[in-house]
Amino acid sequence: MKLKRLYLRYSLTLQKLKIKFRNLEAEDFQKAYIILSRRLYRIIHLRNLVVFCLVFIIVMVSMFVSSFKDLEAYYNKDKPLSGGTYTEGKMGKFLRLNPIYSQTNQNDEDAVNLIFSGLVKTKDGKTLEPDLASGWTLSEDRKTYTFDIREGVKWHDGESFSADDVIFTIQTIQNPDARSPLYEAWKGVKAEKTDKGDVRFALKEKNEAFLANTTLKIIPKHVLDGIPAASIQTVEFNIKPVGTGPYEFESLAKEPGRETLIMRANEDFYSTKPYLNKIVIEGFLDEKELLDEYNKKNVDGIGDPTQKMVKKYAGARGTLVHEYTLPRYIGAFFNVDNNFLKEKALRSSINLVTDRKEFLDFSAGGRGLAVYSPITYGGASGAKDIAKASESLKAAGYVLEGGSLKREGKEVSLKIVTGDTDELKKSAELFQKNLKLLGIKSEVKSADMNSLQNEFIRPRDYDILIIGENNGLYPDLFSFWHSSQINDPGLNFSKYKDRKLDKFLEIVRKTANQSEKKTRLAEIQKIINEEAVAVYLYNPFYNFIASDKVKGIEGGRIISPSDRFLQIKDWYEKADRVPIDE
Repeated sequence: MKLKRLYLRYSLTLQKLKIKFRNLEAEDFQKAYIILSRRLYRIIHLRNLVVFCLVFIIVMVSMFVSSFKDLEAYYNKDKPLSGGTYTEGKMGKFLRLNPIYSQTNQNDEDAVNLIFSGLVKTKDGKTLEPDLASGWTLSEDRKTYTFDIREGVKWHDGESFSADDVIFTIQTIQNPDARSPLYEAWKGVKAEKTDKGDVRFALKEKNEAFLANTTLKIIPKHVLDGIPAASIQTVEFNIKPVGTGPYEFESLAKEPGRETLIMRANEDFYSTKPYLNKIVIEGFLDEKELLDEYNKKNVDGIGDPTQKMVKKYAGARGTLVHEYTLPRYIGAFFNVDNNFLKEKALRSSINLVTDRKEFLDFSAGGRGLAVYSPITYGGASGAKDIAKASESLKAAGYVLEGGSLKREGKEVSLKIVTGDTDELKKSAELFQKNLKLLGIKSEVKSADMNSLQNEFIRPRDYDILIIGENNGLYPDLFSFWHSSQINDPGLNFSKYKDRKLDKFLEIVRKTANQSEKKTRLAEIQKIINEEAVAVYLYNPFYNFIASDKVKGIEGGRIISPSDRFLQIKDWYEKADRVPIDE
């Protein structure tokens, strides 16, 4: 009964509401809309106010955090701690971890720079400072150098280092049976031990660039003494080296497509000990595998990267591309024994169709300087002058028949030889295209550094050699251009002879007068450029890629790529933050 009454009451109420709704005028709806709109505006305004406040708070907090970080960075600094492992990935294999052979393999050179030490080392790529020697003196006639041997230095196996090790190293290099690439640099140098146990080098003639040779890493006499010089290239020492450097050999594992060299910090190092506990160098045969390992953070850096790699990782998050300058250049050297290249007209014409900027951009990704001479780098790049080159060839008796350049009925065809690096192969490719502009046919042969040295450079089996040369710490071009260096192991790749040039090269090597040296170097450059015995292309910067977790790396000037490890003592991964005045 109660439920029935309740139902009737609600039904009646609903009926009344329906009647009222039907009687509403448009004016009533308008009033309702206005009331609702006013309230809705307040609701939206309140929501916007809340959103604004939240955004404002977020911005202020972000600014505070950023300012705090800036202040923290300003008032605090890293205090490096010992620990951590740096792993670097590279293309290629290890051949001989021996400083008297490592010059032909960059992976070997990198390892040698970490495992071994020299009497002196370069500083900032500009000067020399003592290393295994505590100092040195030069005789009045500038022909005798005496090095004071540092005391307390130990080999990694615990034996004491002495002058005997230095003498043994030099005499091994000087033995032709050892076939060291350094033979020519030490030829004619008399190495002897003084009564005080120091080392004396006596030169037959003055050589102002000689001191740079003493950066040579020293090998242990007690390990290699008694082994025939001809056998040193194949002994176990080459894969299990013993040195005096900041890192000592731990292991070398060779697997299909990959090699892993592990070095640990030398606890008895005579100089500043490095922070990093271990250095690992991984040698890869597959570029994709190397990049995959870097992307997975299994390696911390990429040594000797291609320009494609540098371009890919420049500006990438968590990665830094470190840049160094070196006193080196890439050039094309004409073998003047070739029947066509012996004539200046052809050499000069090839020079006229060479745009250095084009080579720099194509081969080195624009990272470097254009080069027009063996010493002076940089300058505006001249455009190709095909018309002038063609006129010069025509005047010299060359004719263009069916797209081929000929002289006296013989077709001009040249063999270009270069290394197997991406940079050198690109340079050879572009050089070949330039020759085609003149109707010159050519073939390109590339080889790894070991094969390049033995199969092409030593027998001078090429018409044009495209290769890099390094002037070293002191600009001494004697090895590259003196007529005495025409045959192996000399480095006069063009086989060019000129008495006047020889004279100037000898003066530069002997004089200590910087003004005269500068004058003679300018004259040397003038002869080389006028005779067009080589086409200098570009001076590439050296880059290497590393994770930003590896701190303490600074670019700058170095003499060789492996010199980046000269500052390995400053590299670190772990650190405390401390006040800047500590």
